[in-house]
Amino acid sequence: MKFGNSFLYQLKPEWKESYIHYIDLKLYLKNKVPFGDEEEEDFKNKIQKDLQMVRDFTENKYNELNNIVISCEKKIEELSQSEDTDYSEINEQLSVATNDILELDKYIRLNSLGFSKILKKHDKLTNYKIKMNYIEELKGFPFNINFNDLIIKLSKLFAITNVDPFKNAKNNNNTGTEHFVRSTSKYWVHKNNITAVKCSILKHLPVNIYNSKTGRFDPGITSIYFDNSDFDLYVGRLKLLKGAEAFRIRWYGAVDSSDTVYMERKINQGAKISESSHKERFPLEEKYVNDYLSGKYNFEEKIKYYRENGLRTEKQLEELERFSTEYQDAVIKKNLKPVLRTFYNRIAFQFPDHARIRISLDTDLCMIREDNFGRPRSKDNWRREDVKTDFPFAYLPEEDITRFPFGILEIKLQTQYGVKAPQWIEDLINSHLVEQIPKFSKFVHGVSVLNKDRVPLLPYWLPQLDVLEMKEKDMRLNENNENLKKKKNSEASNQTHQNHVLNVSATPRKKSIEYCEPQLNHFANEK
Repeated sequence: MKFGNSFLYQLKPEWKESYIHYIDLKLYLKNKVPFGDEEEEDFKNKIQKDLQMVRDFTENKYNELNNIVISCEKKIEELSQSEDTDYSEINEQLSVATNDILELDKYIRLNSLGFSKILKKHDKLTNYKIKMNYIEELKGFPFNINFNDLIIKLSKLFAITNVDPFKNAKNNNNTGTEHFVRSTSKYWVHKNNITAVKCSILKHLPVNIYNSKTGRFDPGITSIYFDNSDFDLYVGRLKLLKGAEAFRIRWYGAVDSSDTVYMERKINQGAKISESSHKERFPLEEKYVNDYLSGKYNFEEKIKYYRENGLRTEKQLEELERFSTEYQDAVIKKNLKPVLRTFYNRIAFQFPDHARIRISLDTDLCMIREDNFGRPRSKDNWRREDVKTDFPFAYLPEEDITRFPFGILEIKLQTQYGVKAPQWIEDLINSHLVEQIPKFSKFVHGVSVLNKDRVPLLPYWLPQLDVLEMKEKDMRLNENNENLKKKKNSEASNQTHQNHVLNVSATPRKKSIEYCEPQLNHFANEK
């Protein structure tokens, strides 16, 4: 199906006057022969007029959605001061707002594609080349909007109006260095489906604001991964060898000499999809990292300070001493050096008082070389000093960076209860919105792409990058054809079209995921 027809079948009928006038612009290009300076100026004016129209429409709709959220916040506050705890009407308004976000997201993406297509057609049919002049405009508002502010607000309100099924379940708190073993499932999410995935989760889990230092949503996460010149750690992680280790240094937001970073080790528990990695970590001030990695700094004084001031339990101090020593010894004995940096923006969903289910969605994922192969990068430092946290890192040479084209959805579940996930998770993982990629690793992917001539093996998922892109195109094409059939056979097709974004595919893939939900009798006993 040609884009012009596809465009007409995808637009929302109620908003049809607010889309780019793609068909009119296409006819203008074909009918204005010869196409001279006057026609060119007229065409550019039409483009600018449509761009401004889309900006204004998006801004107005976004403000309307924000006003709905504010109204719901006030209603919830009023209800909290009364004996009425019926949130059904508010829940309905929140659901409508969530669906409107999906519609607005689709509107933005369709217009973005429309502008790109018509500019490409212009450059092909005329002697004027202008598409490159609009690249920055098509990267700016509203085409770069991610709706995170609204999604965070909506998720908080849903958390109030919905009942947490694990509210009365006991929680297992970690002590000492942070230990947590979870079963993990990973999925790729096409950029067209990022907002739809967020909206399918926010109704059930609140967004986790994990930057406790600022108390605000700060999604940027950076990690430096270590390996030796033979890439032994890479091979162990790629082969899913039991006990294979990954050493990294992680921080949140920007980092400077006064900030804290986290020294982390992940140990693979096995090759089965349901088996997760065991992770440990401890904090370290950034200014001590180089000395710690070289063996010049240890935790004796810090442990002594903690003990004398009663800041840690004896068990926590023993764990800190053990793990900090193991980490340091491994780096020195295995001759580990920085080889890869990963950066991404993360939105995580989790109930604040337990981690029985935790879902994260990483976008804007970039992998950057930190090694000194061929030329110095990190040099003798633990990280490159010429790279900040300024996505998309346009200043880096192409051989030093790979930008991952999809989002990464990760579902972490406790498995002690051994029962299935709730239906909304089953619906999500069996829909066209996600593609399961078992044991996907950012570290392995980045090394395999940026140092493919130096590593002995490549991960199985590399060819699937093109496959997922083709599947998404086929899905959209089939969707448009189905809409055309329905439009011919039913006057009610508009409603079907508006709701298609979250439809489960006609032939769902067989997937299952275990969930740590307590048995019903556990709830009964605790009540």
